[in-house]
Amino acid sequence: MDKHTERLHYAKPAETWTEAVPLGNGHIGAMVFGGTQEERIALNHDELWSGYPRTTVRDGAFEAFQKSQKLALEGNLREAQFAAEDGFGVRETQCYLPMGDLKLNFRKRVHWNEPEYFPSIENYSRELDLSQALSTVTYTADGVHIKRELFVSAPAGLVAVRVQSSEPITFKVNFSSPLQGMYRGEGILYCYDGEAPGDHTPSGLPDMQEYGSYVYEMAEDKRGVGFRTAVRAFSDGNVGNAGPAIGITESTCAVIYLACETSFNGWDKSPYLEGKPYKEEALARLEGIGAADFDALKSAHIADYTQYYNRVKLTLEVPDTAGADLPTDDRLKAFQEDESKSDKKLAVLLYNFGRYLVISGSRPGTQCMNLQGLWNAEATPPWRCNYTVNINTEMNYWPVLMSNLAEMDEPLLKMVAEVAEAGKAIAKAHYNAPGFVAHHNVDLWRHTGPVGIGRNRACHMFWPFGSGWLCRHVFEHYEYTLDKEFLAAYLPVLRSNAEFYNHMLVEYKGELIFCPGTSPENGFLWPVTEETAKLSWEEQREIYFADRRKDKSERRVVDCAVSQSAQMGMSIVKESFQNYLAALETLGLPKDDLADAVAAKLPQLRPPQISPYNGRLLEWYDDVADCEAHHRHVSHLYALHPAREISPYTTPDLAEACRKTLDLRGDDGTGWSLGWKINFWARLLDGTHALKLMYMQLRFSSATDTKYSHGGGTYANLFDAHPPFQIDGNFGFVSGVGEMLLQSDGKQLRLLPALPPEWPDGSVTGLAAKGNLVVSISWKDGKLAEWKVDGDAAAVEIYDGISGEKLSWVEFG
Repeated sequence: MDKHTERLHYAKPAETWTEAVPLGNGHIGAMVFGGTQEERIALNHDELWSGYPRTTVRDGAFEAFQKSQKLALEGNLREAQFAAEDGFGVRETQCYLPMGDLKLNFRKRVHWNEPEYFPSIENYSRELDLSQALSTVTYTADGVHIKRELFVSAPAGLVAVRVQSSEPITFKVNFSSPLQGMYRGEGILYCYDGEAPGDHTPSGLPDMQEYGSYVYEMAEDKRGVGFRTAVRAFSDGNVGNAGPAIGITESTCAVIYLACETSFNGWDKSPYLEGKPYKEEALARLEGIGAADFDALKSAHIADYTQYYNRVKLTLEVPDTAGADLPTDDRLKAFQEDESKSDKKLAVLLYNFGRYLVISGSRPGTQCMNLQGLWNAEATPPWRCNYTVNINTEMNYWPVLMSNLAEMDEPLLKMVAEVAEAGKAIAKAHYNAPGFVAHHNVDLWRHTGPVGIGRNRACHMFWPFGSGWLCRHVFEHYEYTLDKEFLAAYLPVLRSNAEFYNHMLVEYKGELIFCPGTSPENGFLWPVTEETAKLSWEEQREIYFADRRKDKSERRVVDCAVSQSAQMGMSIVKESFQNYLAALETLGLPKDDLADAVAAKLPQLRPPQISPYNGRLLEWYDDVADCEAHHRHVSHLYALHPAREISPYTTPDLAEACRKTLDLRGDDGTGWSLGWKINFWARLLDGTHALKLMYMQLRFSSATDTKYSHGGGTYANLFDAHPPFQIDGNFGFVSGVGEMLLQSDGKQLRLLPALPPEWPDGSVTGLAAKGNLVVSISWKDGKLAEWKVDGDAAAVEIYDGISGEKLSWVEFG
């Protein structure tokens, strides 16, 4: 372990959830606080969501869509927005919920006649070793040396805790949950049988309580996910019942194991009536395991984890600084105050932490990582802790393939296949279209409808492109792995996606567009008088904000979200068509009627447009101003990243328009927004600007309130601060570093295309590239020094991304 780039460490216990360190195996997530009086381990299970399968189709939605489309094509954009908002949206998704807390109470009495115990604490340390996925807490309590080790094992499917002490100690072990249930304790075994609510009511629905209220119903078809959390404890002292807990006395070595299983049996199955057996499975995981097995389980856990983690290694040859030795929270604060940013290895630590989160949060057979990955503390989580597929879910998986972790793609790919099935009903009912569609929110039950009821919701609700964005991950998985068997299995998904967009295109002014169009969560200014239409954007914006408190009839400039089309949607349609055609060609299959249709329509699609007003890339059909000049979403640059329609190498004019767009939008933003912008600047070959945004993302944050325009940064435990916590920014950071060091499109490899001058010497090994290739690179004095490509790269051109020189295989090796 490199202590500066592979260790989080702290000099005191965590006081808040964003100071605790995360562990996980894809199913179970744990946040370790490291307390001395009371150790809290906050737990999640990837299948613990509110709800059950139900339809989200809205009657009359297709008529509302037809009305909205007609009005948009006629240029009545505000009316088109109102038509969509009045009759098209559906109820909110369900919520990802916390399972509960495992607590070790060292200060509480085991017997009622004993006094409370509050020892003095010295030599405290807690750390998370990223190289082995281990949490360790050590301290001295009144002269007694105590060490706790924790890990969450994927092979064994359980949480393991060992408490060692230099002298006998006494403590309690218990579990509590915010979800309804009951416990039973029998000596060394403790079980909690609980149930998630059948509904977590959203706001904005008629005759419903406000968002945040649980609904438990007795009707069997409306029952939620059941779960059992089982705890087993061993000690060289005494283990027994202590009320609603396990009591451990006279112990110098105690081991606690926790297992959990749920009744969830599929997105389309009632978790109560058709649920899988789970109580017996939770107990089975603990059968036959004793205290002596801890070391063997630990070794198996490390071997399993390191086979993934060790595939990639990034090294910056820079001097160690005094700041690098500080506790991680103090290190972040010192970095923020250091204008020279001398602690350059902090970026490598955050890079390694992001890869650690991928391996800990997404494993084959688990659920896809949501807005908080695997970890959530709130019974009423921000944005329901769902899958927000207008950027956030996809960003979670950006680093997976490039970091040589293709196995961890499986949960996302499985969700895409399920969404493709669930989304057929919405495509038919809301658009009268074949194929499938998903909008901006998805949950465990594969809700694919346009979430949002009421006015001012169209900017996020009316966006039928989540399905297309998800499908790009399917084809990109093939591009990296060249697994034709996988591609053949997912060909129906790619076809269904293309089928929907093929049906939806309409002709407008000699081009094909998807109408109406929105750009996620953003809106534009719409002058409603002839006088204001003649003003500059800046003047219109001043009037817009000045008039916002006036009666609607008196406003001279209003906001609007619906246009005839939007650039992001058109980029996704184009990419969906191209990927379907490429899949057929790759598999050697003849073109069908759909392939002929999309091939004919590709040249007719409205291409990206450049504003004559300021040279930026147009976001909507018309050249209009944003309501918010520095909006966090820069969705219209999708063609630059993650797609490759725009590139400095092939479309320099459009790339320059993207650069101007980013300059106008500004650097600041939420945590995930900063993460996306790092990738944009890397694709524009500007490593200096990418690094600037990386440093902004490393700003220490303690904020818990929601901020939409600024304040993005990093919490004490290195979690991304939106704020509040969202994990996507962690993954955007990893992807951004990868894009700075290696870019590949299956035809060309570019080594160090956006290397910042501040990183003059270094190396990276094990990065994956499209074409089933593994690349290692070293550089010296800001120049490419050595490189190696493993795999069959005969059909790939390789370039020095710094000099632009094409490299010859004679130089290889």
